[in-house]
Amino acid sequence: MENLNYVIDFVNDALKYALDKNTPLFADEYYRQSKQQVCKNFDGTPNVIKSNLARQMNFIRTLYALSALTEDDIYKEKANAAIHYHFEHHQYRNGLIDWGGHRVVNLRTHKCVGEHVHELKNNFLSYMIMNKVDEERTKKYMRAFWNAHVYNWKTLEISRHGDFFKPMGVLWNNNFENPEPFFEALGLSFLNAGIDLIYTAFELYKITNEEGALIWGKRLAEMYVKARNKKTGLGVYQFTQPKQRQTTDDFSITYSIYGDRAKRQLGPELGTFALEGNVLLEAHANTIYGISILTELKEAETVPNKELRGLINDCTSGLLAYAKYGYIKETKMFKPLLADGQDLTGFILQRDGYYGQKGESLGQYKASGTIFLAFLKTALISTNKELLEVAESIGESLDLGPKLINLKTKNSCPEVLFAYINLYQYTNDNIYLQMAETISKNICNLGFDDDIIKIDSLNILALLCIEAAKRNMLDSIDFSIYI
Repeated sequence: MENLNYVIDFVNDALKYALDKNTPLFADEYYRQSKQQVCKNFDGTPNVIKSNLARQMNFIRTLYALSALTEDDIYKEKANAAIHYHFEHHQYRNGLIDWGGHRVVNLRTHKCVGEHVHELKNNFLSYMIMNKVDEERTKKYMRAFWNAHVYNWKTLEISRHGDFFKPMGVLWNNNFENPEPFFEALGLSFLNAGIDLIYTAFELYKITNEEGALIWGKRLAEMYVKARNKKTGLGVYQFTQPKQRQTTDDFSITYSIYGDRAKRQLGPELGTFALEGNVLLEAHANTIYGISILTELKEAETVPNKELRGLINDCTSGLLAYAKYGYIKETKMFKPLLADGQDLTGFILQRDGYYGQKGESLGQYKASGTIFLAFLKTALISTNKELLEVAESIGESLDLGPKLINLKTKNSCPEVLFAYINLYQYTNDNIYLQMAETISKNICNLGFDDDIIKIDSLNILALLCIEAAKRNMLDSIDFSIYI
């Protein structure tokens, strides 16, 4: 119960200090000492108290999980009220909602501020919860998300930016020509934006049984797989390249209107293969081989009738390629790469640009908890022994001990805690629950060093996962892409 009490204290404080006095909305942050909501500049607007529901989904899930575990509906009622307020006051005629990467509600004025474009990147909205609040408005949003972010349905050209005023088109009834990868496009097919579209399509299929959503979600997922390097199987972060519309000799200006940023900054030394889609540095790898793997595994496991089981093969082959070309077992580090397998370790940037400043050296990196979880979960689902060996090796670098057992570990990573709950689910071995408990104690002991408390804490959601596992309630609670 220690974890549950810790979460209750955190949530009750958030309800006291982050909840707006005039609306059911929550401030993203508040100060631990003064208990005042954080007020700062946002996108050129001064004195903004940010409330961004799309970036509060861990908190919304926490509220629902807490109600399930305490049998007190007050928590989920607070979540429902915030979602309902957005449907009532911030949903556009075409279905999009004011939130995401560029739009927030300013709780000082209760008006939206920021650039007027819709953007989600690795947000993974809880459509299960939204659907309980208002099914029709949830479905309208999910369809509008695809409608606004697909610029060309024939080529599946997508962009991270969507138009709040774009009328609804024919959606799934569009034609698809299945183009070859890396065609020039106006939109940027970043995987951290594309994976939210893929997730949304499959979640919509679960809610409505719309065959079109399933088909187009599969098509978009396949575009990234098709763009993998034919020799190595590595990649990719994009399946398009930005169309150059203007020219400049200043490489420090990295807007996509000047063309592919890898080609501009790295191309003179690395050749024509240096495209944005082929660059695998730490941040790209975390999305390609971490977050997107977890998302596709989650959907493959939960979409009815095993419609997406093929995604498991794609995840397995992708991670096997990443392990083969990127992982150094002796040092337990990953290399910066190009998708053709070129090792960029020690490569010195010759000019300023998108990937860093002139003179910087590209370095190797230790696996994140997200990468560890992706390797482990894929190994469990696919029963692939090679991936399990890599996961165990990575685990040693994360202080998890040989064969992933170290009850004295100092690890306090929430993704690692989720990994042990997955292990417990698959094996029913209590030793993994004990490992999760150890990590949870480390999380609680670590507390919050910063004076700013962010309510959207993955740590807090992870702590509830242990209690849900003990009560055999994991399947009835939304733990996002992690369980």
